[in-house]
Amino acid sequence: MNWIALSRMCHSSRLINLFKTIFLAVLAGLWLATSALSAERITSYAVDIEVLPNGELAITENISVRAEGNQIRRGIFRDIPTVLEDDEGRKIRGSIDDVSVKRGGEVENFSITGIDGGKRIYIGHEDVFLQPGFYTYEIKYKMDRQIRFREDHDELYFNAIGQFWAFPIDKAVVRVQLPEEASILDTAVFTGSYGQTESNAEINRNADGDVIFRATQPLEPYEGITVAIAMEKGAIAAPEGITAFLYMLSDLRSQIFPPILAMLVLLYNVVAWTRVGRDPAKGTIIPLFYPPKGFSPALVHYVHHYGWHKAGWPAYIAALISLAVKGLVTIGENDDKNTTVTVTNAATPSLPPGEMRLFNWLRSKGQIEIDKDIGESLHGNHNEVLEIIEDENRRSYFNHNVGYVAFGVIFSALSIVGMVFFEIIGFIWLPIAVALAALTMTATAGISHLLAARSMFAWAKGFAIVAIVGNMIPFIFTTTGLWETLHAAWTNGEFQSVLTAWQGDMAVIAVLSIVAINAIFAVLMRAPTIQGRKVMDQIEGFKMYLETAEKERLNLHDEPELDKRRFETILPYAIALGVEKPWAEHFQNEMQRLAERTGQKADVHLGWYSGRRFTANRLASTLSKTTASISSAMIASKPQSSSSSGFSSGGGFSGGGGGGGGGGGW
Repeated sequence: MNWIALSRMCHSSRLINLFKTIFLAVLAGLWLATSALSAERITSYAVDIEVLPNGELAITENISVRAEGNQIRRGIFRDIPTVLEDDEGRKIRGSIDDVSVKRGGEVENFSITGIDGGKRIYIGHEDVFLQPGFYTYEIKYKMDRQIRFREDHDELYFNAIGQFWAFPIDKAVVRVQLPEEASILDTAVFTGSYGQTESNAEINRNADGDVIFRATQPLEPYEGITVAIAMEKGAIAAPEGITAFLYMLSDLRSQIFPPILAMLVLLYNVVAWTRVGRDPAKGTIIPLFYPPKGFSPALVHYVHHYGWHKAGWPAYIAALISLAVKGLVTIGENDDKNTTVTVTNAATPSLPPGEMRLFNWLRSKGQIEIDKDIGESLHGNHNEVLEIIEDENRRSYFNHNVGYVAFGVIFSALSIVGMVFFEIIGFIWLPIAVALAALTMTATAGISHLLAARSMFAWAKGFAIVAIVGNMIPFIFTTTGLWETLHAAWTNGEFQSVLTAWQGDMAVIAVLSIVAINAIFAVLMRAPTIQGRKVMDQIEGFKMYLETAEKERLNLHDEPELDKRRFETILPYAIALGVEKPWAEHFQNEMQRLAERTGQKADVHLGWYSGRRFTANRLASTLSKTTASISSAMIASKPQSSSSSGFSSGGGFSGGGGGGGGGGGW
């Protein structure tokens, strides 16, 4: 092979490679062009706006789209804002009426839903899918509150094609028809995304005097056209009289109605509390050596706690210990370290109704072992005992005034729903209000528990509840944007700015206030009867004695002699009031002092209880652990159920006017 032949071959190879490259580039270009042409887009967007003499806009939008089944499957949706801001940042609230939709000249199905600051029109059927192709939609509607009435002119400043369409727009044109008497002073047009000031559009007038705004280049996704027309005053009637007043109420609804509703909720609760929730005057609390006469341990618990504390288990256990002290049952442990209760053969004395129901159930069993096998029956009896006591003593000693509380809650809920319905706050605030109510009620309960706490565990539990809620509040302020608004106003340092910032969130503040008012008054509304107040004073005096008998023993005059019988008789009451440990400490120390005086060891053993946990020389600690163990066993014995989860000063810009919005496919 000579060099000439080789050179010819190389030259031929380069030509082939060049042709291949050109061919592939042409194919790629054709593919890209085809893809672009076939992508979902708006091929034509024409808007016809007729400005009526009363200031309303009659709008017709003709939107031609190419659908490929990606985003446009059933049809398109159109978002139309109804709330705009004036030059001073105040909200102007308009409305949309007389909506009609056609597709291809035929009436098309549509539905309207609320969105934040506007309406969304879904066009199409939920269960009807479009074939790929071209479709033209005609949307007609009327809007009010879009004309701005300035001192020297009237103005239409309107986002004719909104800046929030998800598709590119190949061709766009806007025609504005003004009233015959209107004299145009100036026109302007802005194109592009929100905030931009380009004017890639031409402005013309046709033979009828209509103003035509036509885009000179396609619009990319999230680009639109904003038109502005200044007119001499007088062609359009400005709102007057009752209409202007109603418009003012509508615009200021977020500042006027929320505080009024919050004040009404507060007023109702104050009046209701004054009528039924004020407690009778509390008497002087002095230590008492005996419980109120005729009151069982369980009833003492019920009255002292304005109902059942910890689901009534302390009262139930107190009733069981009361039966044991009376010799009717014994309590112990079996080899599996489970608590057992055995009925004795002792004669049955007259018993309080609650204790009698418990004893009859135990007697029908003979002996029980507290585990899951007996759990369903045990929990059923627990509910029966509490119901008997509650039914017999309801309204005798205190009232929760549930009806008044419920009416307040219903009125508050309707107030919040009304704010949602009249678009003062978003729908999201309904579940937020429920969550806030739950958190506030929990915090209120936690604080109440904390104030009444006598032990380190109770203090820790109260602090935990308050801490959890305390950490949730900043989260709520942050997610709702309230924190940023307040911080910006505070940093600015101007009082007017602070007012403006708070006005924007007046509804949020009202919701928070309404929730807090209900939570507080739900607690305040409960009140003792006159008879109940006297009994509660006695119970508090009795509890004071049980808690302080040991350290105040030298100051307690006329205290009855403390022996084993008196200790056991009072023990069920101490358990019902949650002070069994200090009461047992007093008894144990008293027995030790007695032994030191007499030289004989005192008997502190409880004959009705036997178990490995029991240690006589550490009676207080052992007894407290024993009652806690019995309570835990009873609660844990319940069988678990299954679950399943199934235009203006400062210049205009694109997007700065009324109307606008955007849309997409669905």
